[in-house]
Amino acid sequence: MVRVINKDTELLSQKSVSFDLTSDADGELLRDMLDTAEAHKENCVGLAAIQVGVAKRVILVRMGDKFVPFLNPVIIHKSPQTYYADEGCLSLDGTRSVKRHRTIKVMWTEPNGKRRVREFNGFTAQIIQHEVDHCNGVLI
Repeated sequence: MVRVINKDTELLSQKSVSFDLTSDADGELLRDMLDTAEAHKENCVGLAAIQVGVAKRVILVRMGDKFVPFLNPVIIHKSPQTYYADEGCLSLDGTRSVKRHRTIKVMWTEPNGKRRVREFNGFTAQIIQHEVDHCNGVLI
């Protein structure tokens, strides 16, 4: 089911709680997030659960032509090299200049329960940083 994109900055500023792989409600949330991201794919490169009104630590990151789920993502390392980028957000109007790290290392769980750790750079790292910020209640 496609959910409405949340634009309430008070709600968007809430910190998210852990995603539960064993919860039917969280499974439904993930399916709805995938439907919602696909419905907005012309403007969407990433989506956090809080953007559909649920404060859970789950994000989607567009990689190629599909959205990849990251459950309970945590950035465990950030490179000292940074840059500024103009970012937009489905939940906010306009763009804002944001400082991002060139390379990050992320730990997360896949929907099949497998734990992953991987380094990302470039635009993918930027998307992940933006979406993890949402999980932490940080708005651009």
